[in-house]
Amino acid sequence: MSHVVYEFKCPTGNCQATYIGYTTNRLLKRAQQHKYRPSKIYEHYSKDHNITPPNNLIDSFSVLYRESNCYFLRIAESILINSKKPVINIRFNEMSAGLQLL
Repeated sequence: MSHVVYEFKCPTGNCQATYIGYTTNRLLKRAQQHKYRPSKIYEHYSKDHNITPPNNLIDSFSVLYRESNCYFLRIAESILINSKKPVINIRFNEMSAGLQLL
């Protein structure tokens, strides 16, 4: 499936961290990319769990929204991030970190 807004829920232990993103590629390919730097999911595993992401990362992804128009896809991602407040997006986003200092 492509052109989706997706949610990642960390399956490690009792971790409740989530991440919301969008991709125009296939979700399987995007999930594989999150196993490496500079992915925010990779950073979460590295900093919070002191491990690298597991190979079966796709099992922790779900589709929240599907839209062929990229403009609306990005709007949907923004709305979902704003409403769900996913921990990984907020913690590892440079703009969020700056705004928290205000």
